[in-house]
Amino acid sequence: MGKIEVQTPRRPGTPPGAPGGPPKGPATPADKAEELKNKVINAMEPENMSIPAKRLMATFIDLVMIGCLVAFLHIPIMALVAVLPAFIISLISTLLLIGGGVLVLLKDAPYQIAVLDKQSIGKKVMKLRVVKGAGQGPITTADSMSRNFLLALPNFLSAGISLLTLIPIKLLVGVVVWILGSGLLIVTLALYGFEIFTMFKDLEGRRWGDQKAGTMVVLE
Repeated sequence: MGKIEVQTPRRPGTPPGAPGGPPKGPATPADKAEELKNKVINAMEPENMSIPAKRLMATFIDLVMIGCLVAFLHIPIMALVAVLPAFIISLISTLLLIGGGVLVLLKDAPYQIAVLDKQSIGKKVMKLRVVKGAGQGPITTADSMSRNFLLALPNFLSAGISLLTLIPIKLLVGVVVWILGSGLLIVTLALYGFEIFTMFKDLEGRRWGDQKAGTMVVLE
């Protein structure tokens, strides 16, 4: 005698595929999109990311925040273009770019501000910390400047290009600045790419700046 299957009555409001509900049909494009979104969100959670991915995200956060700060400080300067001489505007812009480079150099310095305990904002978010060598002692300001030199170099090169605008030969300067600016983009990508390459190549995950400064990045 064959086994008789008794279907459990569906309770009102039971979603498809759940016990007591109708069988779940094939996934719709909306279901697939929702599943993909959830996977991306889960992958972006700090606890689910690998250390190299966390480091890249931390550096991205730091550089974007410093870049936004420099851009924000340019706003009142640009508002004074009609009032201040052009060379003053160029000089202030150059100083702001240099300031951005200094912030990149010092972003891992052993300062303590509010919740930032000897960490940059990006590393705090991603729960990372820079330490000195295998002993994992605290780093110094000089270590921070040494390990971040290549990351800060594009800011100082931008400042140098900005100084060219002080030369009173407008047409020539405009062409030169455009050429150098395009080259700077290539140089920036090359420098950052080199740091990423050395990080993945090194057995301890140290990029070139870490190797030069004798530092390494560890989980907090």
